Amino acid sequence: MKLTNLFKLSVLLLSASSLLAFDDGGFKQYFKDTAKEEIIQFRSCIQNEGLDVKNQINTKCQISKKLSNAVFLVEGYNINKFNLLPNYKSYKKISSSKIRYPKHMLNQKKEGYISLSFDINEQGRVEDIKVIEELCGNVKSPFTKYKECKGFERAAVYALKKRFFYEPSQYDGKAIRTNNVKARLSFFYEPSPVTISKRERSAAAKSEKAFSLGNYEKAFEEAAMPNLDHRMLDFLASKAKFYLQEYEEAANHMNRFITDSANSENQFSESMMAESLSIMITSLFNQNKFSEIVEYEKAYSVYFKERKGFKELLVTTNLYIGIAFINTGNLQDGIFYLGMASKYSDSQPQKDYILNLYNQVSNYL
Repeated sequence: MKLTNLFKLSVLLLSASSLLAFDDGGFKQYFKDTAKEEIIQFRSCIQNEGLDVKNQINTKCQISKKLSNAVFLVEGYNINKFNLLPNYKSYKKISSSKIRYPKHMLNQKKEGYISLSFDINEQGRVEDIKVIEELCGNVKSPFTKYKECKGFERAAVYALKKRFFYEPSQYDGKAIRTNNVKARLSFFYEPSPVTISKRERSAAAKSEKAFSLGNYEKAFEEAAMPNLDHRMLDFLASKAKFYLQEYEEAANHMNRFITDSANSENQFSESMMAESLSIMITSLFNQNKFSEIVEYEKAYSVYFKERKGFKELLVTTNLYIGIAFINTGNLQDGIFYLGMASKYSDSQPQKDYILNLYNQVSNYL
């Protein structure tokens, strides 16, 4: 059986009686075994460097993506080098105050983030700050394609030097210097209300009322009224077509919503943006457009790691992204997203189904 034809199906339409029950430990065991293998490789890399034991924390050996993903799924935290080296205790942030938003960036309504590296000395103070990257974009949207920009560095560097205080790292109970610590600082503000005309607002209200009555044809009709053009109506039209299982039209309307949202200073709520992602990914999935799903994942992967409020809402989204990766030949990322879906799902039939998928994929690992 070809792998690319293995998972072209709709998960939500499967009944519980059609699912095969698998022991959850079998699924987690894969990630435990992966972590064990990657830790061995990491420690072997350090040994080959020949560093003195006290300086091993400054190793150039990197924690692999496979190890990071495996530990996050099994243990629920982001692993670092301190977790892998004996007799070390990691630095700990003990206090920080709010970072001042650069006024000129706020006036331009620019959001984004800045990634920096720095050292923490034996007294817990920050030194030798370097900028890794500085990008602008809506940090609350899973569709954001970030662009290089300037304007956050001064505020970020000042905050790290003057407002961030750490308990220093330790080796055998003694404070030590830690080099090349990395941090990402995000800048975002409460967006202005989305402007909408009286006629467009009326159409949106009528569409939402039709939704509440389960009349999706009427909901679409109101949202797609001639001579009306607004992102909110595109969203409602897409949602209506989605519920009608007309996935190509749902994706087309949602694409307009996403494109217009990316170019607008006024943003909808984050929950609405998360719902729009779920509709888009599911619509593409039901058209077997796996490569397009993988393209959306590039922006989504940044969003998902930084914004943690909608993991339960995005369970099925993670599942479909996982299947998309598998169908495009990337089994490792596919397994990771299956794991994320299983981790946050509150449906036992869905968990069992994901384990069934893993069992089939494992034959190809």
